[in-house]
Amino acid sequence: MVQPSRVGQSRSNLNRLQGSSVNQAQKTQKTQKLQAVKNADVSAVISNQQLLQLKERPKLIAELSDSHRAVSQLMIATQKLKQIARDLVGIKQILAKKDFSPLLMNRVDQHKKSISASINYKIFDQYVLDSSFCPTVDGTTGIKFKIPGLDLVRERLTNELVTLYLNNRMVPFAFDRTESDRALYQQFALMLAYGEMGLELDHEKNLLISMPDKYWRQWDLNVHISGQGGRYPEGSHITVKVEPLYATVEMVTMLDLTAADAMETLDKVIKRVNEMHRVCMTTLSGQNYKAECLIDFCHDVPEGIGQTIKSHFEAAPAMALKSIQRHYVGPNRENVISLIKK
Repeated sequence: MVQPSRVGQSRSNLNRLQGSSVNQAQKTQKTQKLQAVKNADVSAVISNQQLLQLKERPKLIAELSDSHRAVSQLMIATQKLKQIARDLVGIKQILAKKDFSPLLMNRVDQHKKSISASINYKIFDQYVLDSSFCPTVDGTTGIKFKIPGLDLVRERLTNELVTLYLNNRMVPFAFDRTESDRALYQQFALMLAYGEMGLELDHEKNLLISMPDKYWRQWDLNVHISGQGGRYPEGSHITVKVEPLYATVEMVTMLDLTAADAMETLDKVIKRVNEMHRVCMTTLSGQNYKAECLIDFCHDVPEGIGQTIKSHFEAAPAMALKSIQRHYVGPNRENVISLIKK
């Protein structure tokens, strides 16, 4: 015979199970109802054009910042070139007097120190001028020079090996008598590229080597050459001075005022400084013209809209700001790139 207490307990357990299953079914129905989305708020969706503007704005700001930095560097370079020109004229005036007294020689040293300070001036952790007085706007300047006797004008009767040791780098040049000038040039350019240097060939077939300015500043301008008895002697190397293609600051800082060509050297440097100053002024005037052209790309708001915005400012400032944002059209990526281009 079954006891009444056990029957009541079984009924309560059954009711509890049924209640829990009903609750789970209700939760499932609620979850399914929440998952069914029939309509979407179209106003909350950002258009593709707005997304494109959001993506382009950081790039535009970066490009404008780079252009502003380049213009700032050119303006400072112009000032430094003027200071260098004044120092060079001061040295030239002292040299013209032919009076090498201690007082005047001290003034010469002061002018040389001022020139070195202008060349070593930095902005944005970058030199404003390189060693050849050229503005370093893009940071990819190189000093071109040639080595006496290093060219492709050879008899090509025998093979010749020339080894250069410059700026703590050893560069071998193998002149194969069966190779063409173009093949030799490509081979030599590849050898110099390992030392972060470049190579060019002028109309007289002279090999012009290009060295980065950061290495040029640390170099004593001496190159050690050894050969195989052809153009360069065999055995012990010889040391020669390189010949820069353009005037460099070393022509002033290492200038011997008692030398016969001292005045001629100063004239070369002054000519180079004047040329670089003209280049800076031409570039700056072009940048100013392009900046003024940007004004034409601004949007003209009709007078009626302006009066409406003014009234909105008095009644609802938030609405007025939205109106200004809606009607303003500033410079975009296309017209800025076409106008401000380095």
